[in-house]
Order: sequence, then C-alpha cells, then structure tokens
Amino acid sequence: SNRVPVKAGDLIRIVTTGGGGWGDPLERETTLVREDVAWGKVSPEGARRDYGVAFSDEEVLTVDEKATAELRGQMRSERGEVPFFDHGPNFRTLKEAGRV
Repeated sequence: SNRVPVKAGDLIRIVTTGGGGWGDPLERETTLVREDVAWGKVSPEGARRDYGVAFSDEEVLTVDEKATAELRGQMRSERGEVPFFDHGPNFRTLKEAGRV
C-alpha cells in the first residue's frame, strides 16, 4: 500500500497465496506429488483428481506407477490439449466486455 509510512531500515514482509504452478499437472513427477501429499499440501484424493497420481497404499503413500500411467492417459484423452496459458473461465466474458 502506498499509504503505509516506511522508514529506512524498516522490514517489510508481504505474504501472498501460492501460485497455480507451472506446466501440465499430469507431467509432475510422481515423487514430488507424493511429497506434497506427505507434507499435507495435497490430499490423496487431490493427487488423483488434479495430478492423476494413484496410490496403491495410502497409509504409506506407495505410488502405483501402472495405475498412474493409465489414469493420466485417460485424463489426457478426456480433457484434450491444454493451452499454454489458461486465463480462466471468465476471461472471454471480461474481454468481450472490454474489461481486460
């Protein structure tokens, strides 16, 4: 904000939400998705739904590589090609209204 006085030597900390990531979620390494689940960043259900990663044992987070490959293949065929940059579902409406 430009209304907060800041003096030389002041420490400014800005906290924002996480980003949406980069790249196709179905290309994310399964070991990294497993870490995200282990650290509580993503649920096992979210790993399956968003990254196409299937676990054969959710207790110890064993990735089922075969099931993951099949699931990812199915998800790719159902969704089609992913655009390089997705502006989101409301972008076209905003653009047509001259708001972007």
